[in-house]
Amino acid sequence: MTNSNDEFEFYRARLNDPHEITRLTAISELMVINLPFSTELLLSALGDPSPRLRQVAAEGIVEMADDSIIAKLAEMLRLENSAARNQAMEVLARLEVRSLPILEKMLLTNTDGDVRIFSANVLALIGHPAACDSLVAALKDANENVRYAAAEALGKTRDPRAVEPLLEIMRVDEWVRFAAIEALGLIGDTRALPDLQNYLEDPWMRFPVVEALGLLGDASTSVLLKDYLYDENILVCYATIGALGRIDDRLGTQFLASLNQPHMVNLLTEALAATEASVRRSALIALGWLATGSALPGILARLADDADEVRSAARQAIIHLGGRDLPALLMAFVEPNTDYRPHLAEALGRIGNPLAVESLCAGLTADAGPVRAASAHGLGLIGDARAVEPLITATRDAVPMVQQAAARALNQLRNPKATPALLQLLEDPEHATREAAAQALANLSSPEVVARLATLLHDARSDVREAAIQALGLTEDKAVEPYLVEALASPDAAVRRFAANQLGRRHVPRSQSALTNALLDEDWQVRKLAAEALGVLGDERVAPNLRGALRDSNLWVRYAAAHALGDLRDLEAMPALLDAVERDSEPVQLAAAEALGQLGDVRAVPALSQMTQHTESDFRRTAAEALGSIAGTGSVVPLLTLLSDIDAMVRRAAAQALGRLGPLAARPMLETLVQSDSDLRVRQAAEAALRMIPVH
Repeated sequence: MTNSNDEFEFYRARLNDPHEITRLTAISELMVINLPFSTELLLSALGDPSPRLRQVAAEGIVEMADDSIIAKLAEMLRLENSAARNQAMEVLARLEVRSLPILEKMLLTNTDGDVRIFSANVLALIGHPAACDSLVAALKDANENVRYAAAEALGKTRDPRAVEPLLEIMRVDEWVRFAAIEALGLIGDTRALPDLQNYLEDPWMRFPVVEALGLLGDASTSVLLKDYLYDENILVCYATIGALGRIDDRLGTQFLASLNQPHMVNLLTEALAATEASVRRSALIALGWLATGSALPGILARLADDADEVRSAARQAIIHLGGRDLPALLMAFVEPNTDYRPHLAEALGRIGNPLAVESLCAGLTADAGPVRAASAHGLGLIGDARAVEPLITATRDAVPMVQQAAARALNQLRNPKATPALLQLLEDPEHATREAAAQALANLSSPEVVARLATLLHDARSDVREAAIQALGLTEDKAVEPYLVEALASPDAAVRRFAANQLGRRHVPRSQSALTNALLDEDWQVRKLAAEALGVLGDERVAPNLRGALRDSNLWVRYAAAHALGDLRDLEAMPALLDAVERDSEPVQLAAAEALGQLGDVRAVPALSQMTQHTESDFRRTAAEALGSIAGTGSVVPLLTLLSDIDAMVRRAAAQALGRLGPLAARPMLETLVQSDSDLRVRQAAEAALRMIPVH
């Protein structure tokens, strides 16, 4: 039988291959076949040298994420590899509320100050009010940088409950005061106005206070701020102009327009050459609200600034300015010699004014590839049907980045006229181009598209076949289902794998016979995916075939078969599953134990009780979960023992299992966990279990 490390080492080697396409293919396969070690390898791929591959791996992790994966992502906050750590933080942020429990725990209990800071930073990215209590508690952290990060994050939650704690720390903690003021501005609660206005008298805090007042102030605030237009600190002058602009924009007032604009614009334009990045940034923000097209050259020059914050402010200023003076942007964009045309195309797209469509269509024929690509992107953002034909022409561009941008833009427009051009891109040698075309075709989802994609499944080129099955799999129309079933007979193993994966996800009953045949496929990945799909379909008539798959030469096929038999609640599989728990490779043992729990038969209790003494915590946790599904006194004793396990996740699983079983004898130990366990999740699980167990 296959060694459990064979496939792991195979994929690990491919993920370390110097060729990016090899690593990309390995990541894609790991996402499709979803082996137990897939997530471990995908997590390692978050540190890949290629930003694109890191992003692809992140997509797979987001799709697969469960509590254990989220915990591993949180542990990556300890990494010194900033690329991997930052990507993990991005994934945690994308998982939103699912990440909150572990991040809040790390914020409040981790001994590493940097980890607590990173936890607060991710909570800021999530910006969910549910984290408010934990972040407020972190305002009392001994580490001043943690307090600062917590204050910043509270602003991102926009939760009014944070106002009073932020006002309190603003009054007493000089180190955190700046962040607290900024947070109060973001929350926008007028209760903060009196305190913030008091700090206008503090020259060190005047700058953040002015910015905050711009976010939450009213018309009367504009009158108050006018006095600081000529503050001795030039940054405050710029911030005041920006604040007045925000108030005008939010409330529809015209206070800023009544002031001496030419003088101020000249002042701000001069400041763009200042040495300090913070001065340049503030000047750009103010120019965005105040300037006309005459200031555009100076703003454009800052797109090449050394500081990220300045470049970002320049991009935002261009969008704000263009919203008021679109002709100035259009005039700059059609100038053939400017280096900033890609940024202008992006800005025109984000402004979204249809008047820019003609200019952006002309940009599709510019000399520079980046301009053509950015023009396509901008047209996709605007979404005007007039761009369809020019974008179709751009799919034939000689530069791959332009083809890909055109395909993505056509995806946003979703016009059937683009079908032939997108089908042609499926035959492109560039993987990223085929991928963009597949996504666009999937969203078009017309009978013509489906039929043409089905034809491409028989193309002589493997890249084309794989792109076609990917597009079919992404298409939501049920008309693709017969073609996915047919694809299980493809001579291309990659096509068969993707088809089996999609048939399971789509729950296609008509595929049962073909999937049963696929249990005998020469490719172990196809057999594994077929077993999973049959479990999802839930027809007990395939149980004998899956019992046969428990004897497959590949452990991952046996692993999937065990899970599927559990899903089918096949009691006749009991002997084979018990044998697998005792004799098979570790992944299959775990899968068989989970299946025994699903069967709920007391005959499994001795084997599962034995597993509670395993040296590996995953085995003890799995045994606890399974025992919690088997009624009877035999399950209770080993679960009570696991309440004292060294591993928090095992204790949590045991508490949850006892809650399901409801034995009165468990109450004392559960009450002790509620009062004294070091892990928040264990305490919560014990408390929930006590609510399910009768008092008498």
